[in-house]
Amino acid sequence: SDQQGGALEKIQATLSENSARTNKVEEENRSLKVHLEQAKLREQKAVSKLEQANEKHTKEYLQVVQQSRELQVTVGKRGNDVANLSDQLYTAKEQFRDLKRSNAVLNNEKKNLEDKLDTSK
Repeated sequence: SDQQGGALEKIQATLSENSARTNKVEEENRSLKVHLEQAKLREQKAVSKLEQANEKHTKEYLQVVQQSRELQVTVGKRGNDVANLSDQLYTAKEQFRDLKRSNAVLNNEKKNLEDKLDTSK
């Protein structure tokens, strides 16, 4: 009977020890769950901030792309304007040369006529 009593005490002591360990592990689990939830919240906030920053940068990038396209169109138009002005300038120079030739011919004819008038006097 003493042996059974001793064995029973040992079993009860082991049960009590196991119960204390179980309580300790459960408390650690609760603490870890709280830390895990806090970490998840921090991660969600960080992801949200990154998504907002990404959205902002994407909008800015698209604006820059749009502005770049508009500038390319403007530059293209200006290039055409320059080409047209260059053509006009070339044409004006040709017309000026033609007028100078025509003037030279007219001046020559005038001189000939004046010479003829002088000789007829």
